[in-house]
Amino acid sequence: MSPKSIAQPSLGIIWSPPADTATATNQLDLFSDLGVTHLEITHPIEPSLYPVVTQSEFIILVRSENQFLTISDIQDNKATLRDNFLELAEEYRAALNIGGIGLLSHSHTSHAEFREVFSPVIDSLSSFSNKSFYYFHQNAWFNFVSPEQSFALFFNNKSYEPTDLKELDSTFSYLIAEESNKLLFFRSNWFLEAVEQYPEFTTSLIKYRDINEWELPLPNTADTTSDSNWIVLILLALWIALAVQIKYLPYVRPMILRYFLAHRFFVDDILHYRERYATAGIFMMIKHAFFGGLVLYIIAQVFLSEIGVEAFFNHLPLLAITGVNYFSFFFIGLIVVLAAQFLSLLWLHFPAKTLNHFSQTINLYAGAFYLDYLILTLMVTLFTAGIGSSLIIILSILYITIWFGAYNLAAFDASREMESGRALYLLLTVGFHAIATFFLFVFILLYTDFVEIFDLAISL
Repeated sequence: MSPKSIAQPSLGIIWSPPADTATATNQLDLFSDLGVTHLEITHPIEPSLYPVVTQSEFIILVRSENQFLTISDIQDNKATLRDNFLELAEEYRAALNIGGIGLLSHSHTSHAEFREVFSPVIDSLSSFSNKSFYYFHQNAWFNFVSPEQSFALFFNNKSYEPTDLKELDSTFSYLIAEESNKLLFFRSNWFLEAVEQYPEFTTSLIKYRDINEWELPLPNTADTTSDSNWIVLILLALWIALAVQIKYLPYVRPMILRYFLAHRFFVDDILHYRERYATAGIFMMIKHAFFGGLVLYIIAQVFLSEIGVEAFFNHLPLLAITGVNYFSFFFIGLIVVLAAQFLSLLWLHFPAKTLNHFSQTINLYAGAFYLDYLILTLMVTLFTAGIGSSLIIILSILYITIWFGAYNLAAFDASREMESGRALYLLLTVGFHAIATFFLFVFILLYTDFVEIFDLAISL
């Protein structure tokens, strides 16, 4: 894909063409003057720009708009995809400087069955067209003929910041040191802004174009801080809420101690209605939902890239509560936990003959959630420090285990003084809950695309 005969990196631009033809021509002239050899444009190319592009000196890559396809999407729509790709290849057959056509972006190309599923499509295209066909995955371009190694890399910065130049210099210097002939692509908006705001970048590009030597003076920049510290503020607010609760609800502290250190006495107090207040339990269930939102947010940050988040919500748009961003996962977790807790309380209370007041059910159920403070404090600490991904996963599983364990323990506690019907109550609560959970997982695994969607999002 690279026109150079010696092993050295080349420059490419992912071009977002302006509407004005004169401005577009000026941009192309600037790219050429600064040593850019490749352009990638999203299909379709505007008719007014088509002659400008196809008669330029650049090697052009045209990428289709097919993206975020799971392996099932590809399998189910194989014939349609093949026909669309054949039409695409036919449209650009006569353009000699179009060297490659991108078929898929951010799709399930890393799946074990992808090559087997997609090979008939590639075979049809290869017999029809002499163009190269490629796909884009994880900030790199891969040729379908030899997908073992990428032929281009993406400098993935959306808007120019002076701190970007240090990363760029490190990446490009590494490619030169490795004597790589890979392409390094930039977004056109970032590239144009960088050469305008930092003239030394222009000088370095011209020098590399003329004598193949790369030297980029770096500006003095300060490291930027993470914008994820809002979760620390939420955690701090939840700790303050606990302190206020203990101070102004004097029965909370002894209830916590009895729940964990003298659980039998705690249950007796609840069942005999000696502890009548449900305020602390309600607050704790609300905070448990906030903790659930934090857990899902942190897990999404650990497992999903920004494009992975985009792929996830592309398939499940109704879940994008605050838009296509990580913050939506916080609200998903919060809402799911609130809804599940409400159903759990109903499930525990109505079959129980020993629970005459809803406050009893709330207190039996919510006591275990005080452990959330320890789990989430450690999770947030590890996450903000950028370490302990494996431990974060373990702590997330522990949060879920305590959540489900609280329900089962509350069911056993509620049935403790049932003289008759205890077995039936446990069957209706613990047994039916376990069966329903099992079948829910089976349904998700066998009858929905959720696992594939999540696998696709993680792979990006």
